[in-house]
Amino acid sequence: MALTWTAKAPGAVYRYSWTPALASGDGLASYTVSASGATIDSEAIDDNAVVLFVSGGTAATTATFTFTAVSDQGEEFSEKVYLPIVAVDATGMTARDVCEFALRKVYGKDETPEASAMSDAIERLNDMLLSWKWTGADVGAAFPLVEASVIYCKPEFQGAIKANLILEIADLYDLPISIKTAQNALRGMQLIKTANLPEDRAAGVYY
Repeated sequence: MALTWTAKAPGAVYRYSWTPALASGDGLASYTVSASGATIDSEAIDDNAVVLFVSGGTAATTATFTFTAVSDQGEEFSEKVYLPIVAVDATGMTARDVCEFALRKVYGKDETPEASAMSDAIERLNDMLLSWKWTGADVGAAFPLVEASVIYCKPEFQGAIKANLILEIADLYDLPISIKTAQNALRGMQLIKTANLPEDRAAGVYY
């Protein structure tokens, strides 16, 4: 079954990951990966996932990545992954930008959040995006995020991240949220998960 990653522009550098279908209790012992149509800037194993930072490519083409792996128990895996290269460049926002936006609900539009509040918001943002990664909504953030970290993602993902962090901040401070914000957060999550689904897989229902 083919896997397709979220599209990137030639000028963007995205973080992608591939995880073999390991049996319970098994681990990733070794792997190889080759790329055609894009450049692997760096690669590493992170908790049984192969993590790549990818750059380059030509707009309106599809790059391919061929993975092979061997598990601790000797099981062998092989998979080809497709990466569409699109003309529109990714946009970036810092983790602080996202947190300041979400903290407006606490401090107001033109106020600077206290350092402790910003620290809490950054922690919530890290936790949120890490949990998304493992539930099919990976936006390509490089962890751990600090205030100056730039989150490069598709423009339509930005609103989803902000809306969902507002929910996290509201929960942290026991604040009410509007129906519109809750709806935007849910729709944004569904948008990201759907975008991350390979074309030959059926779309799921997310709650």
